[in-house]
Amino acid sequence: MPDRRAVRLAARLGDLPIAVFAADWTLLWCNDMWRALNGEPAALPQSERNLARALFGGAIEHVGAPS
Repeated sequence: MPDRRAVRLAARLGDLPIAVFAADWTLLWCNDMWRALNGEPAALPQSERNLARALFGGAIEHVGAPS
């Protein structure tokens, strides 16, 4: 659960889509507008609620590394 101050700040932003992420980009909290835009995160396994993994894939390859 994120810090109460972060949730309170997000709640004050009204109808904007807001999500709170941990330092490793794992989703901690989101509001209804964020869910409407991105889908219900509870439908995903906990391991798939990572924004970096969702955007860039699970495997990280070093650019320029010999194959």
